[in-house]
Amino acid sequence: MKFFTRDNITLALAIIGVLLSIGNVIYDSLSRRVKLSITSTFYKTYESSSGALQMYFHIANESAMPVAITRIQIRLKDEYIDCDPFPKKVFTVSTHSGDETEVEKVYYTLAMPISLPALGATSGFVQFHRRSGIFPLAPTEVDIIVSTNRRKKIKCRIIPPLDRTINDLF
Repeated sequence: MKFFTRDNITLALAIIGVLLSIGNVIYDSLSRRVKLSITSTFYKTYESSSGALQMYFHIANESAMPVAITRIQIRLKDEYIDCDPFPKKVFTVSTHSGDETEVEKVYYTLAMPISLPALGATSGFVQFHRRSGIFPLAPTEVDIIVSTNRRKKIKCRIIPPLDRTINDLF
């Protein structure tokens, strides 16, 4: 009885093709998965009639596909608060030489949507406004919900660094 017949070779090639197809489907689904890493290095609240919160985020795209962040929310108890989608002035850094200003750099909040290339990252300020009161001054953790253009919501819990100032960032 011969093992290398035309039928056996055809069967072997068909089995190899099926295994390669299954492997390719698994690889594609894993590589197209949205995976973001989100950390915060600054948390500051402003007590005024319209409560404001500023956070400095580091956002890294750890997937092989480009991703756009379309919405960032924080959750306080049962209330979801969206970040401001348009850039706003955060602060200005000036360098002086005598009476003249040599260099002036203005920092703004990130504008939505935030485009992240594959395996890319960005960082910047994000500002939230709360219509019903002020934000907690010293929360132990903050829930963040990030929505992407890939119809994925990433939920994470961040421990805000309360002891850092803006000068510590730069």
